[in-house]
Amino acid sequence: MKWPNNTQAARQIQHGLKQKVKIIPLTKKPRFIAGADAAFSENRVIAVACLYTYPELIHVADEHGITKATFPYIPGFLSFREGPAIIQAISKLRT
Repeated sequence: MKWPNNTQAARQIQHGLKQKVKIIPLTKKPRFIAGADAAFSENRVIAVACLYTYPELIHVADEHGITKATFPYIPGFLSFREGPAIIQAISKLRT
């Protein structure tokens, strides 16, 4: 997917993804869960992903991603600003 650089392109992606959302029950219980968050410093986005066992919530790993902010801060479109750094952090998790 080409990452958008304006709200019009981002809105089109959001509408396309909305049609693909499926809510279905899990077929088995998850063994791991992860959380991710991002912060901003000047023109950088810094993201961290934390992985835990489930349901014990034992810490397994942390990874980070740092990218240049290429999309403006606009409520409703934050994923387009934070997404690349969060994807980078999550993709570094080995489990």
